Amino acid sequence: MKIVFFGYHDFGVEALDSLIETGDEIAAVITHRDDPDENRYFRSVADLAKRNGVPVEYREDQEKGRLRRLLEETEADLIVSAYYRRMIPEALLGLARHGGVNLHGSLLPKYRGRCPLNWALIHDERETGLTLHRMVARADAGEILGARAVAIEDRETAHTLAQKLVAEVKPLMAEVFPRLRRGDFAGVPQVESEATTFGGRRPEDGRIDWSKTARQVDCLVRAVTRPYPGAFTEIDGRRLRVWSGHACSTTGDARLPGRILECERGRIKVQCGEGAYCIEDCEWWEAGGISTSVDWSALLPGRLLVAPARAAE
Repeated sequence: MKIVFFGYHDFGVEALDSLIETGDEIAAVITHRDDPDENRYFRSVADLAKRNGVPVEYREDQEKGRLRRLLEETEADLIVSAYYRRMIPEALLGLARHGGVNLHGSLLPKYRGRCPLNWALIHDERETGLTLHRMVARADAGEILGARAVAIEDRETAHTLAQKLVAEVKPLMAEVFPRLRRGDFAGVPQVESEATTFGGRRPEDGRIDWSKTARQVDCLVRAVTRPYPGAFTEIDGRRLRVWSGHACSTTGDARLPGRILECERGRIKVQCGEGAYCIEDCEWWEAGGISTSVDWSALLPGRLLVAPARAAE
């Protein structure tokens, strides 16, 4: 098949590599330029394409109408998208003979939209996965062509879960693409009544609400820990970035969420709305994004950690 590939991140690298390995003709790769302000811990789709002699274009550099002209010129059989960061308009999908398919990081119809694996951790799911589906006008709503499930372990982080999902990209492609190459694009319609949709997350969404249960706090911390920006709280106007910890029991007063119950080097026990959360790895986050080691004298028992006021929208 002649394919125009849209992708980014490790997921995009694995998907593109799968297509190259099986001998599909990749007419062009459209990807993104890296954001200098983003912690880029993942591999480059552009580098893989260039090593294999595939033409690369960056979406941020394209003038208006370029994608349409590219698809018309290539006469592609299929558009393949894998962690591309923009919606591909329905009008462009129609320019490929078989339309488009997309790789999404959840078991659709659950967790449509952005950051699906982070949301799955925040909501304490026990399972998630990858879905390959037809692309339609609505995001992540097309017929399902195939899926792979993975278990979410109790101490899973966004990084470890992403590694599990990345490892499933090629097996899923190997299951589905042989029949696509034969022209069989029949899929299973999604059950709309079971669909959930979530939006993108910002660093500011990592604020800890101590009135929640200790388990909920733990889920948030694991969902946004390194290489993501991290969960955070404040004391005396200083931001404390929380990288890891665990839920624990307490005899403290649940009416005082955020109160420091114990503080030793390497552990801070904080009252939650239910139970307590033991912080194990944290650091100050100063103005300008500079991190410094924790000043333990500021974290005395009885003091209150608070959720910072949300910035004006």
